[in-house]
Amino acid sequence: MLVLISFAMFSNYYIYDSISPLADILKSQLGFSDANIGLLNAIYSIPNIFMVLIGGVIIDRIGTKRSTLLFALLCLAGAGITVATGTPEVMAAGRLVVGLGAFVGLSAAAAASRKYFDLRSDQEALASYIAACIQILIASGLIVVGVAWLLQDRLSDWLGLEGAWIACAILLSAGNCVIN
Repeated sequence: MLVLISFAMFSNYYIYDSISPLADILKSQLGFSDANIGLLNAIYSIPNIFMVLIGGVIIDRIGTKRSTLLFALLCLAGAGITVATGTPEVMAAGRLVVGLGAFVGLSAAAAASRKYFDLRSDQEALASYIAACIQILIASGLIVVGVAWLLQDRLSDWLGLEGAWIACAILLSAGNCVIN
């Protein structure tokens, strides 16, 4: 269960952070402006203004299992809409749909972990949530290091760096995140 919650959290954060690294590509290949990039980043957060109020009611009414599935499907559908075409309007609509399910989905996942592990207090729920964050951070760091190691020749040509230095930088960054 903790692995599924970790995967859901990782996926949510991955989708959220996916626009900024692609900004230069979106500008050069699709002709996006800085305003388009800003819209894609900002529109994700707009639904959270009202979904915070509605999300808890939805989780209580339909239960944690159904609400976690509902919000995960919203995020999946939104990600699909985002990548369906290269137009700013459709991508913004997809990001809006992702925003509808993103943060409430994380709340539903935290509620599901609390019920699954029979946690009696908010402190235990927070501890399991933080443990899930750390697990997914370490796992994703190891995956990135593994990919960097496998592709070190291509990465060194592309970035002008040796693969070992890239791996060290990634490990240091991941370690810093864990410590903080």
